[in-house]
Amino acid sequence: MSQLELAAKAVAEVFYKYAGQDAKKNKLNTTELKALMQKEVTSLKGADADVTKMLKCLDDNKDGEIDIVEFGTLVGILANGYRKWSRPEVPHKDQTRKGPSQTALLLLTPLYYLCRLKSVAAMSQLESAVQSLVDVFIKYTEQEGSKNQLSQGELKRLIATELSSGALGKKVGPEEVGELMGQLDKNHDGEVNIQEFCRFISILANGYYKSKKKGSA
Repeated sequence: MSQLELAAKAVAEVFYKYAGQDAKKNKLNTTELKALMQKEVTSLKGADADVTKMLKCLDDNKDGEIDIVEFGTLVGILANGYRKWSRPEVPHKDQTRKGPSQTALLLLTPLYYLCRLKSVAAMSQLESAVQSLVDVFIKYTEQEGSKNQLSQGELKRLIATELSSGALGKKVGPEEVGELMGQLDKNHDGEVNIQEFCRFISILANGYYKSKKKGSA
């Protein structure tokens, strides 16, 4: 598996580890999200975040819980924060989607400096995955124009290189990248930012986890 595929696998493992603590094993409730924050987002007192408000902000379909794609928004917020710390020399525009996720971002502002004081050995599984996602994202955004976002060409190269094994499910062919770009680009600016990218990875991670679980049944 590539670095990106391993990071996606870790995101799924963390999500389902905590989501599996009650009857609904495919979603996080408030108690499970709090436990995840306490154990997996420890760099700057993740446990201090208002988890009830956070869940409400991340809960796109308003069912009172968050699924793995909604969790991908949280991963994207953490990744955006880590990227801002790790690359302070690169100007960053606000990449947060308009709407509830802006509130989630404010709740998570202290986490913008994720892993700042931690060695690699001290990182949780989720923190390590976030760092890997950012490393891969930055590697490809530096190839053209904006250093903050993936162009269609950069996304095509990323997919061809980092998702070539098919380990996370169906491969995306070169002819499908344009359509995928349209699906990922939620703010319609012609590029993919890190939060949009992390939601995409969470979808792939979910498919991988479900296929592996079905295969082991």
